[in-house]
Amino acid sequence: MLDLLREDHRRLKELFAEFESGNAQTRREVSREILSLVHTHNKVKMKLLYPRAAGISRDAEELVLRGKEARHIANLLLLELKVMPVGPRYFAKVATLIDGLRAHMQEEEAELFPLVERSDMDLVELGERMTAMKDAARYGGFLTRDGNGLRTLIGAGAIVGLGLLIRGVLSRGRR
Repeated sequence: MLDLLREDHRRLKELFAEFESGNAQTRREVSREILSLVHTHNKVKMKLLYPRAAGISRDAEELVLRGKEARHIANLLLLELKVMPVGPRYFAKVATLIDGLRAHMQEEEAELFPLVERSDMDLVELGERMTAMKDAARYGGFLTRDGNGLRTLIGAGAIVGLGLLIRGVLSRGRR
């Protein structure tokens, strides 16, 4: 699980650099990707990591509380950004979000993750659940992984899910 969270952090840092060095069009496109990744990343941590990590120690509990507050602030900014017109104020708000996320990610990687690694948490099982949650968010809840790690369409909504998947693939080809 922690490797997957670190990978999200790595990807976010790449996106931050693209945003900060890009022109207005690049910043607009990259900011959408940042918002999406942050939303999913936060959702996974709130459901899978934080409830378990809080019980490790008092230090971990404090770090989880700070993480929840950082998530709360990030979510307020995400909500505002979703309805704001893109322009100088929008870009300033994204930059503010980035600053807060950088500090939060640094604290997590330096302080919380080592505590989790030394705990008895089943990080493999949590990683599998995290991957399933991210797939569900990405593909509208219609994809899962089977025992071989292959993505398969499931459920009564498989046709709808397939349509969403095809639409997503086709829209990426037009960018």
